[in-house]
Order: sequence, then C-alpha cells, then structure tokens
Amino acid sequence: IMNVACENLLRIKDFVSNQKRSDFDVSCLTVGLECGGSDPFSGITANPAVGLISDRLVELGATVVLSEIPEMIGAEACLESRIPDQSVKQKLFGRINDYVQMAKDAGGDMRDCNPAPGNIKAGLSTIEEKSLGCVIKGGHSDINEFVEYAGRPRHKGLVVMDTPGNDPESVTGMVAGGAHLVLFTTGVGTPVGNPVAPVVKISSNTRMYRRMSDFIDIDAGKMIEGTPVETVAEEMFEFILDVCNGRETATEINNCREFAVNRIGPAF
Repeated sequence: IMNVACENLLRIKDFVSNQKRSDFDVSCLTVGLECGGSDPFSGITANPAVGLISDRLVELGATVVLSEIPEMIGAEACLESRIPDQSVKQKLFGRINDYVQMAKDAGGDMRDCNPAPGNIKAGLSTIEEKSLGCVIKGGHSDINEFVEYAGRPRHKGLVVMDTPGNDPESVTGMVAGGAHLVLFTTGVGTPVGNPVAPVVKISSNTRMYRRMSDFIDIDAGKMIEGTPVETVAEEMFEFILDVCNGRETATEINNCREFAVNRIGPAF
C-alpha cells in the first residue's frame, strides 16, 4: 500500500511541476470563506469586509463558498430571503436542524447555549451573535446551491457547503471541492493553513494582528479606528489578485499545512 501511495504522490508531483502559468479571468476563481477563533469584532470588522469581497466576486462571475453549518444556527432568518430555490432552502435548513438534533442526542442544546469556551473567553455572548458574524462573510448575494462536504459546485455565485465548524476539516472540504484559495478571518488568532491552497488570514482586531503579525496577512481591525470597510475590502481584493499571481500568504511562508477530513461521525 505504501509503495502505491508513494507512486501516486510522485505522479502528482510530476504533473504539478510540469504546469505552466497562464492568464485567467477572475470569474474562474472559486474562493472559500472561513472564520475561526472568533471574537466580538469578527462580526463588525473582518467578516463584513469579507462580505463585500464575496459580493464583488459574485458580481464578477466567480464562485464563493460559505461553510460551517453549525455556525448558521440562529441566523436562519438572515439567509431565508436569499435562497430563491426552495429545494436549496430545504437542504440547508434541514442540515442545520440535523446539527441541532445531534447536539440534543449528545445531551446539549445548540439553540439555547453560549458558543464554545474559546468564543466565550473571547467575549462572544450567544450562538446567535457568533452565527450572525459568520454568515455576513457571504455578503448579500443570493445563495444558488447547497453542496455536500467536499462537493464541487455546479453553479457560479454564492453556494453553501456542508462543513463542520472545525476549521481544518472545513477548509479541507472547501479545497477538496475546488476552492483555489480561502479567506480566513480570526479574532484571537489561529495559524491553520492548508497543504494545497493558499489561506489568507484576516484579523478582526489590531492588537491580535500585532501579536501574530507573522501569521496574519491583513488587519481589518483598523476599521475600529475609523478606516472604512470599503478601504479594507479593496486592500483584501488586491491581495487576492497578488496571491493569484504568485504571492505567498503568511500560512505558506510559515509552512502551515493542516489537513483534516470530516469524519463519519461529524464534528461540530
């Protein structure tokens, strides 16, 4: 088995090494959205800025993947009017309810609790606050499709992928589904990257950015001091273009290559 695996890796390496750079339009991009180690500023600074980028990419014909189904619990009302296809709506809300039921089966209640201990320590008050901050990363575009974990979107525009809230599992699923890069916002800091696609790290507050500057690409915390969200979004968009043109992200420079596949028994 090991010999077969090594042979496959060598074939992949040879294939990738022989690829040549070529021009492509922004509409060819698939961009994944992720947030991890969130804080109260995530839903005020970094995530709204990513939301502007999401809408801009959709307008340009690209594909944007919103993930983390458990982090949509409590934000259903914000999503419902943005899903024109009834079958997509049923799939998404059905999956949200699946996670709620899984928590009940384990003795918990996802709709009547605070978020994870790390989020509580960071200052998030309720699951609704966390979820509202999460979904704003998708901007205000219509949701065109719901895809399974690691599924490849068939439609352009904004799609939702069934991933858990666990960061490495979620990022891995989006990349496996064709994401060329991932925009990853964080409030308390996380070095999670990916071995296949660039992960762009965006801080929600400047204090964390200064403490982890080697691992963060863009500081959205400057919005707290008065920098317009449009300015941060424009900086982010230019950075995305630079990454597409070969610029390395902080996670690449630091060799952050986390990889985790969603298990048969899903994680939250």
